[in-house]
Amino acid sequence: MKLLFDTNILVSAFLSKGRLADAVKDAFKNHNVFLTPFILQEFKKTLHHKLRFSSKDIDDYLQFIQKFSHHGQTGEIACVTGCPDAGDRQLLADATANDIDIIVTGDKAFLSMKRYLKIRIVSAQDYWKL
Repeated sequence: MKLLFDTNILVSAFLSKGRLADAVKDAFKNHNVFLTPFILQEFKKTLHHKLRFSSKDIDDYLQFIQKFSHHGQTGEIACVTGCPDAGDRQLLADATANDIDIIVTGDKAFLSMKRYLKIRIVSAQDYWKL
């Protein structure tokens, strides 16, 4: 199965040691997880500007997760009904461009879509039901 994690999931997994971190680890071990330039940039920006992590810590973590993921391509943003957030539209574009099966997110508005084309949108909690 091909998965794409929303940045909020990756950041939360990085910061925690609970069930969410376990879900991300399990996905990297048992599925094809894709990281796109958009996700990587958003991740770096969030950890550096909002959470004040050092560039070295961020780079170390990114190098680690990139070893276990597939390099995805950036997709062209389309107008998506019911998805007002530009970041979510980019994530959908990236998922479409990389033929992703499932997006895992913690964003309630994004989760309410449940599906975009053939792509399922699920919470980290629902990841365990896959």
